[in-house]
Amino acid sequence: MYPKGDKGGEGHLSFYLTATDYVTNLPKGPTLAVYKLRLLDQLKRNHKEPEYQALFAPGANSWGCSKYIPLTELHSTSNGYLVNDQIYLSVEFLIVSTTEYL
Repeated sequence: MYPKGDKGGEGHLSFYLTATDYVTNLPKGPTLAVYKLRLLDQLKRNHKEPEYQALFAPGANSWGCSKYIPLTELHSTSNGYLVNDQIYLSVEFLIVSTTEYL
């Protein structure tokens, strides 16, 4: 996570999922993941939760969004994302598949 945005995501919260040491015996092929990167609305439970699909492999082990949410939207008190100077982020995996032939 980059709270003020990463390169190319200035003015936004950048949020990524990185696969490192996720299995004891590394798969022979890439790992497919379908997942949601969720920003919790602490007031109304109207969470921001876009769904992503990524193929994690050596050299391509980090996926997400450089412009996940504009900082103005994140800081808006009516959205409920930032309460008492805290945000809550979560990841929900919908599908994870390792196979030699995807």
